[in-house]
Amino acid sequence: MPEDPSLRQDPGDQPAIARPDGGPVTVVSWQAEVNSVLPPPQAIEAYERSIEKAGERLLRLVETESAHRHALERKIVSSDVFRANLGLIAGILMAVGVSSASLAAIFQGKQIGGVVGIGATAALIGGAFRARKGS
Repeated sequence: MPEDPSLRQDPGDQPAIARPDGGPVTVVSWQAEVNSVLPPPQAIEAYERSIEKAGERLLRLVETESAHRHALERKIVSSDVFRANLGLIAGILMAVGVSSASLAAIFQGKQIGGVVGIGATAALIGGAFRARKGS
């Protein structure tokens, strides 16, 4: 006689934990979130029990990672300062160059071009200082 498919139970339908008396089972789940570079002391102790000197190795890892991060931040800051200074030097050289060319044009009898060049240089310098003051 063939077995009725509706009577078969999927093993996944069975509870993973069963009480001997067949009563309901309450499963309690606990989760902790660690918001730190280091794991909590209990986890370090568990690592220490399973791996020799694991706590010391974890601390060394955190220290070297922190030193690496600080070195990168120092490089970024010094690079930003260098680029800012380089921009200032380039701006000053351009302003001096355009002003010199404008003065040379004025002395050669091309007053309109010279005045326009000096005025444009003054406007750009004034705009740069105004923009810097606002930031």
